Amino acid sequence: MNWLYILSDQMVLIILAVAVFEMALYIILYKMSSSNTHQLYDSLRNMLRGIKDPPELDRSRIVHDEIVVLLDTAESLRKTSQENFKKLLSNIRVQDARKIDLKTYKIERWGNVANALVQTFPLLGIFGTILAIGQSMQGTGFDVSIIMKAFMNAINTTMLGLLFAVIYMIVDAFFQARSSRLRIEINKYRDVIKFYEQSE
Repeated sequence: MNWLYILSDQMVLIILAVAVFEMALYIILYKMSSSNTHQLYDSLRNMLRGIKDPPELDRSRIVHDEIVVLLDTAESLRKTSQENFKKLLSNIRVQDARKIDLKTYKIERWGNVANALVQTFPLLGIFGTILAIGQSMQGTGFDVSIIMKAFMNAINTTMLGLLFAVIYMIVDAFFQARSSRLRIEINKYRDVIKFYEQSE
């Protein structure tokens, strides 16, 4: 069957194409999560705009630490300067009115797609091996070149499938941790806004 030969010969390219698509997907997801993180930073810094002696801007801090700094500053202002505290509440209202786009459902949805693709690499490797075995059994005679070609296809697809599975499992683990932290930070950010809006 010609299709068996064609598909078996192309399995390495198919695995490489899926690997390239997976890498592009993770790059896009990283940029999307970075955009949300920058929006959070900017919004938190804008809440402190106009406050006398605000905390120093430190981009090395994670968003969670910036939220803690905001909360500490707010509690300090509540006790020491009603004028600055009212300015802070006004800034929080402005940031809430902006309704910055912090929806994470796209990141979560495409993150799940990327995670599912990670699971396909071993399957593609096994499928390539099965096709190579089928390819070697085609024909009427004993052709060493066909058997060797099929054997090489089987080895290549199995090794590539396992290699990309391991690589992208590690990439996915880092991304899932980043995505989970972002989700927690966004929820904390929303809780801060809600709390101070209710405290007016």
